[in-house]
Amino acid sequence: MSERVLVIGGAGFIGSHTVDALVEVGLDVLVLDSLNERIHRGKKPNYSNPKAELVIGDIRDKSLLTRCLESVNYVYNFAAYQDYLTDFSEFFSINSVGSSLIYEVIVEKKLKIEKVIIASSQFVQGEGIYTDSNGNYFYPRSRLDKDLKNGIWDFYNDDNEKLDWSWTSEEYSQPTNSYSMSKFSQEMIGINLGRQYDIPTVVLRYSIVQGSRQSFFNTYSGACRIFCLHYENNIPPIIFEDGKMCRDFVNINDVVSANIIALNKDEVNGEIFNIGGGKAYTVLEFAEEVAKCYEKTDIQPNIPGEYRLGDTRHACSDISKMKKFGWEPNQSIRDSILDYIEYLHSNEIPPGILSETTRNMRSSGVIKKVGFR
Repeated sequence: MSERVLVIGGAGFIGSHTVDALVEVGLDVLVLDSLNERIHRGKKPNYSNPKAELVIGDIRDKSLLTRCLESVNYVYNFAAYQDYLTDFSEFFSINSVGSSLIYEVIVEKKLKIEKVIIASSQFVQGEGIYTDSNGNYFYPRSRLDKDLKNGIWDFYNDDNEKLDWSWTSEEYSQPTNSYSMSKFSQEMIGINLGRQYDIPTVVLRYSIVQGSRQSFFNTYSGACRIFCLHYENNIPPIIFEDGKMCRDFVNINDVVSANIIALNKDEVNGEIFNIGGGKAYTVLEFAEEVAKCYEKTDIQPNIPGEYRLGDTRHACSDISKMKKFGWEPNQSIRDSILDYIEYLHSNEIPPGILSETTRNMRSSGVIKKVGFR
């Protein structure tokens, strides 16, 4: 009998790709997913692996979660609430409470779970670490709305020198918004309860993951979806701030590779690892690469002087720790973009989806205009 893996959130973007990889190596996979209306419109995705058993339900349903956990050896938790909306309590209800229930059930039922792998986010690091020309370190908190309204995007020292961002390691964390705070609590739940109750646990902090199967409907689902949908419809993509925000975008295939290493190597137990792309791009550079992939470089991005409250200025993760275990990102941002374009062309794009997601952010006050009072 093969070992069985529970993949919570296994119908989603990262989860479904991981399910495919687990099935491919011969593992028996059980998926628990709520098929959230906002992401899936309540429907089973057409990419769902037929060799994996799907149970539709919520991670916070303790009796259902118990039945799932009682039948498996390993657990991946990809269930997450991520958005720009202001329903703050929902972040903690799904991300924090959901994760704590996994450990609660394991301990109460004395289950022999061999490993729990928790999906976290680089945004736990907040704005990260900065330096000035004298080598001084700075640890800025979130940017204030009053500064963003005046178009002040960057951080400065007392001498008004603009600070330089640094690649941020796993040792640093300073979450600044509801999503990142809830993911940080999820990390602490896993690492500390795992250590206390001898439940091997690994936390993976993903940078911005790109590739096929990103939901058309998720407001939060990233530059690749947003920019591809714009160029698909010959619409100039909107770039927030000045477009110079840096990100180390990582391809979904590289993320799945890290997920499998986390499952197979005991040496990684009890640790947190950054999983990033290893190379920094500005958001504007990413948009320009999308234009090249579409061969529509004549359509220039629109920078209208808007910003999203809660956005991080720069987010780039030091991945040297995970590289010690044989992992390396091999896919480029162009690979991610082409994968997503192929995914778009093999699916029916919902009409009006761009205006719907943008309208949701504007109505909640997330998108703001520079100089607007």
